[in-house]
Amino acid sequence: MISNTDAAGRVEPDWVRHAIWWQLYPLGFVGSYPIAPGEPVPGAGEHRLLRIVAWLDHAIELGASGVALGPVFASTSHGYDTSDYYRIDPRLGDEADFDTLVAEAHARGLRVLLDGVFNHVGPDFPRYREAIEQGPGSAAAAWFQAGTRAGLPGGEAGFGTFEGHPGLISLDHGNPEVADYVTGVLEHWLDRGADGWRLDAAYAVPAEFWAGVLPRVRERHPQAWFLGEVIHGDYPAIVSAATLDSVTQYELWKAIWSSLNDHNPHELAWSLGRHNGFLDSFTPATFVGNHDVTRISTRLEDPRHLAHALAVLFTTGGTPSIYAGDEYGYAGLKTEEYGGDDAIRPEFPADGPPALTDTERTVYRLHQDLIGLRRRHPWLHDARTRILDSGADHLVYEARAGDDTLVVALNLGDQPCGVDLGCSGLTQLLPGARRRRWGRVSRSRRTAGRCSRPPRATRHGRPDAVGAGAARPRSAPLLEAQRGQRHVQEVDQGCQRLETFDHEREESIRFGHRCRQGREGGPLAAAQEVDRGVIDGVSARRTHQRIAVGGVEHAREPGIGEQGAKLPVVRDDVVANRRELLGEGA
Repeated sequence: MISNTDAAGRVEPDWVRHAIWWQLYPLGFVGSYPIAPGEPVPGAGEHRLLRIVAWLDHAIELGASGVALGPVFASTSHGYDTSDYYRIDPRLGDEADFDTLVAEAHARGLRVLLDGVFNHVGPDFPRYREAIEQGPGSAAAAWFQAGTRAGLPGGEAGFGTFEGHPGLISLDHGNPEVADYVTGVLEHWLDRGADGWRLDAAYAVPAEFWAGVLPRVRERHPQAWFLGEVIHGDYPAIVSAATLDSVTQYELWKAIWSSLNDHNPHELAWSLGRHNGFLDSFTPATFVGNHDVTRISTRLEDPRHLAHALAVLFTTGGTPSIYAGDEYGYAGLKTEEYGGDDAIRPEFPADGPPALTDTERTVYRLHQDLIGLRRRHPWLHDARTRILDSGADHLVYEARAGDDTLVVALNLGDQPCGVDLGCSGLTQLLPGARRRRWGRVSRSRRTAGRCSRPPRATRHGRPDAVGAGAARPRSAPLLEAQRGQRHVQEVDQGCQRLETFDHEREESIRFGHRCRQGREGGPLAAAQEVDRGVIDGVSARRTHQRIAVGGVEHAREPGIGEQGAKLPVVRDDVVANRRELLGEGA
């Protein structure tokens, strides 16, 4: 296994390198919150948490390797006002339901991330009730920050609140009893099977608090992963001081949709440069949607830009996540008012994924395609980006980690534009929405066609964009995301592959090889046919042929949807085993 070491010397858990999260908000997902007026509040006997089990195979088919859960602990209302950290919210079920969910996820090779709110508690938290009863100066009151702002109605004043919300009472993180309590909670649920924690509002908690808590937890759980919710500020400094593994990359999230809406690739280019700096210290958690923001399909003014947003998400360094429903193109507008989150936290069908409309299926397959690309190139987890070409309506960047290189070309306009693909000294014609041309490759929408080597560049006169005397990258794939269509060309020492996806026409995926000369061990010689996306050796409804590597055939276990398939089929060693099989190295 490969582990990443950050600037402070901490080692990132090895499994995180291949992590792609499917994130959901449980209370909304299972219809437990909000409840319509007059409707009964769900009880533990309904075991609604188990509805998520019916969706775990969907997470597998999508290509995710883990499920990131929102709050599941007993709370007063929306889950972020916790009343009991050792109890599953009765509106979701009980502890046995949690154990079942974790067991079912792990049986499928899915990791489980929990969401912990340790900056503040809800008004029904027992220690807070004691503080109200016993008054200032009591041992219970010492658990909470003193505040001058108004507290809860009915005279419950004198304690600090989180961002002015009267039902969110701020803990005093300088109290050793609070640190011991939080440490115990983190360890309890990791002991019970969780694989890591998202730490809500980590930006509001003093870094020294986490620096005292997390090392204690890691002594018992060295493979646990800790993600802090941080919106603004100096990300690397916060990660280092708090001993976090990662923080939420809101800077890149904003730059992605904002640059697309404004047709301003320079904003994205600037943020990618900032992102490189973060990667020097830690691996950020990347996303284009979550339970706290307007859904990406609603945020984008032109729905054809969704492919661009997802291309950036899955081809830049980081640990990516997909918010449940975004993979179907669900809409949802967050508003700053009571109930303003309800539209982005809807209930999902209790018995699993529904039948999809044509539009939903198109967006779903787009996600699968790009997640499949990410899973085939796990080195993208720590890849840095370098801008190769930019203009008013296009951006070309290179993602690189060691000898691995991937070039991403984004055309935001309706017309073709010429771009410089500096990784190989080539120029290409980047199609717009109305035209479809690819160098010397002419293809119909229904014909697989062949890929020939594109023409050499004359724009900068460079024989090889990696520089004179530099070793040629082992792999130089090109990903082009454009409005409604996507091409992928993978070049590997003379072995070229062209993948073409036409999402407007709902084509299934086909790709083949035209190989001249392979690297040591031989190229992947046999054609492969894939339906609904490659997912790192575990694909949804795929029909792999036997594959020949170096003249030796290797049999392969059937995957999901194939006759004789068995669960679990996704494990941490899937990527390593597949790369070893194909002779791709570590």
